[in-house]
Amino acid sequence: MTVRASVVDTDTVAVLVASAGSSLSDKKTVAITGATGAIFLGGPDVDTTDGFPIDANTDLVLELGPGDALWAVSATALALNVLITRAD
Repeated sequence: MTVRASVVDTDTVAVLVASAGSSLSDKKTVAITGATGAIFLGGPDVDTTDGFPIDANTDLVLELGPGDALWAVSATALALNVLITRAD
């Protein structure tokens, strides 16, 4: 299993949190925690009015399939703790 931890800084411009590759073996699990304010998830054009809202201090785990990408934005500068795992 491959594991990668990082801090992703969000602000009012969408930022790529994680992406999966194009093959079936490139599925990834993404865990997000640590946001002290609301974040909004979606595609590369996500914003605070049409993104999927995640409340402050909420932990989230998502599965990304082939070709998927997860973007985030927030109303103010926030730091997200991100853990990405992939089965080898």
